[in-house]
Amino acid sequence: MAWDLALPLLIMLATGIVGLLILYCARKLMFDPRAEDHTDSVAEGGD
Repeated sequence: MAWDLALPLLIMLATGIVGLLILYCARKLMFDPRAEDHTDSVAEGGD
């Protein structure tokens, strides 16, 4: 396969993999079930 065709395909493949990794990490951070209690961000009134 000629390099003038292979190089853009490799760049597209690498860009797609990095994009999917970023989306996976973003979804994992947004929908983390361990962050449901919100104890570190909400100030609770106590005695």
